[in-house]
Amino acid sequence: MKARAAKGSSSDECLTSSSSVDPEVQAARDKLQGLVNTVSGISYKDYTDDRLTTLRAKYYDAQVVLSNEDSTVAQCNNAYTALNTAYNNKSAN
Repeated sequence: MKARAAKGSSSDECLTSSSSVDPEVQAARDKLQGLVNTVSGISYKDYTDDRLTTLRAKYYDAQVVLSNEDSTVAQCNNAYTALNTAYNNKSAN
């Protein structure tokens, strides 16, 4: 589930592009990046079509937040919460 970052950049580059990033923002970005990395390696068979669609949307939203150098702690935390909720909302077999 690889989302593409803005042309000419990647989310990893954004995480290290500014040496004056607030430590709280950096911690929130790192936490979100960790979850994005986890979600990128999941098995799709654990999700219904609807839940997978939601997960993909939240994954994309998280990538957008990570690619924005001006993302706030709140934006990172909101993206983390939304992605984590979708990630944990697996099919009830």
